[in-house]
Amino acid sequence: MPTFLTVKHSFDAAHRIPAADKASPEAQIHGHTFGVEWTFMVDAADSEQFDLSEAEHTLRHFIDWNFDHGFLVSVHDEQM
Repeated sequence: MPTFLTVKHSFDAAHRIPAADKASPEAQIHGHTFGVEWTFMVDAADSEQFDLSEAEHTLRHFIDWNFDHGFLVSVHDEQM
């Protein structure tokens, strides 16, 4: 029987919606708090060998380094 282990994290970042009407608040740069979560399905026999603390550290560090207090740009945003 599998065991499910979940890592949750959040980060703050800015973005804009390029398709919005230029007068719309969505077209302006604004920020949000985004939530991310990863769920690992681990065989119950291996669940004690799965290092959840290492997964948490690695994933949270990746998000903090690459996204926290950053600016998310859409590939469809021709002005950026």
